[in-house]
Amino acid sequence: MLPFSRIRRARSGQSLVEYALLLALVAVVAATILFGIGLSVQRVYGIIAGVLGAKHDTTGGGNTIVIDTALCVSVAATGKTGLWVTGTTNEPLGNLIASTERVGQGPVSAGGSGFVYNPEIASVADTNLCPKAVVVQSRTGAIAITPLTVVKM
Repeated sequence: MLPFSRIRRARSGQSLVEYALLLALVAVVAATILFGIGLSVQRVYGIIAGVLGAKHDTTGGGNTIVIDTALCVSVAATGKTGLWVTGTTNEPLGNLIASTERVGQGPVSAGGSGFVYNPEIASVADTNLCPKAVVVQSRTGAIAITPLTVVKM
């Protein structure tokens, strides 16, 4: 049988290990949350920069995202308004998300030798509904930003 003081010392060592494990778990959860928030903040700043007229493509470091064409097209004959964004990338298309300040987020699809993002914005031909910029972002943090050109047809 162990004396009471030895049992108490063993338990205090055990609680130190439990605190260390709890601290490690909190650190992992915090890092995961901050990474997710970081991508969202990057996307918001990218949209703001694009609205202000900035253009940025990611080339180098193993990641490439380049926006070649960025149009908001309003077609009177069909009564529709939509986006036509094309570009090239070496990222898997499943890792790419496109977003604007009006349309929100959406996946890109394969097109030509790269990607296409072409959501319908409205069932009316109205260029006032066109967003000002588009951001294509990878889950790895690579980003491409460009203002949109408005086209009436």
